[in-house]
Amino acid sequence: MSLSYPRANHNHVAEYQASSFPWLQELSNVNNQQVDFPRVTRFLVISNPGNGPVKVAFSSGGIGASQYITIPPASISPRLELKVKSIWVTTDGNK
Repeated sequence: MSLSYPRANHNHVAEYQASSFPWLQELSNVNNQQVDFPRVTRFLVISNPGNGPVKVAFSSGGIGASQYITIPPASISPRLELKVKSIWVTTDGNK
């Protein structure tokens, strides 16, 4: 019988399903800025209180290649079940 039990990490399904640490970052007037999370995410909710759209991509070239999602002004995205380590954000001059 092996005593090599798996270490807890984001690949461990039970821990991934049960865990989520709240994390918040406020951005304004950014152009394709990378946002790194302290851990791999379980889900994202993006709030846009500004007057213009916010574009969110999953690679540095995503916004330039029209491969992004748009969060309309004065709205909040639905809960996005995504396992990511970073995103790229453009606010197009929102305040």
